Amino acid sequence: MMVLAVRFLPETTRQRGRFDVAGALLATLGSTSLVLGIVDASNLGWAAPATLIPLVAGAGMLGLFVRVERSAA
Repeated sequence: MMVLAVRFLPETTRQRGRFDVAGALLATLGSTSLVLGIVDASNLGWAAPATLIPLVAGAGMLGLFVRVERSAA
């Protein structure tokens, strides 16, 4: 696939831009929190605070991520 991609996909032009620190942090921490909550649920149960807190925090951070990305250039 990589050989075909080099042959058939056109080269894109470079554009200057900024690194979205807030978006990167929110996406990373939000998805990590969700995974942690789901993994802990198998050992602790879905109603355990150690499961619910990461799930709620992850959902909140991913919601903030969507809000930040909608306003990003």
